[in-house]
Amino acid sequence: MKIVKNISIVNIRKFENFVRREDLDFADDGNYFKGFSYKGMPITTLRADNITYLSICVDYLKNEFTYNEWMQTQEHELCEKFNGVSDFDIDELVENIETILAKVSEMNEVAMNEEIDMAKAKVTLAAEIEHAEQVVENFKSSFKWYESDEYKIKRLIDYLKSEEQKIKIAKEIDLDTISKKQKREIAERLTNRGYVMINADDFYIREMSNAITRC
Repeated sequence: MKIVKNISIVNIRKFENFVRREDLDFADDGNYFKGFSYKGMPITTLRADNITYLSICVDYLKNEFTYNEWMQTQEHELCEKFNGVSDFDIDELVENIETILAKVSEMNEVAMNEEIDMAKAKVTLAAEIEHAEQVVENFKSSFKWYESDEYKIKRLIDYLKSEEQKIKIAKEIDLDTISKKQKREIAERLTNRGYVMINADDFYIREMSNAITRC
């Protein structure tokens, strides 16, 4: 057991796989976080007002499982165990990271070997694109721009262009060749939120439809 106030160049020397990672440094609201990693696992930390804010950043890695899947594990709680403490046991930190690394490896292996059926997603996405295109075309043909003020016209044109960009991206995506993680995220979104890429009630669609209704 070795109690420390924060990890540093000095106290990580005894750990062969602990390294300083300046590429992970960042500033937030006037605070400067420093980056480290252990066996490739990113860690960010800040010492301020006698409190240490340390996070083990699994989401920085290129994993094949999703954020939601990780948050359902018991191991995710270890990532923030030393976030908001006055001091901690650095040996326990290393043990926790080893536990997290083992779970990450296990989840990546499971995700890589799992086949994800995208048939429903393909049908749903095609319907989403068709609906969005219909809204766009209805807006172009029915919106009475000559009855609107300049500010409203500019705002709605921005919405139109944004929706057209979303449609373009949706048309270009190949659901067969995207990564396993992307497939899992799409499957999650379809199950939990009912759409693949274009929500039928998204802001741009709603505003363009309302603009026509009010004409």
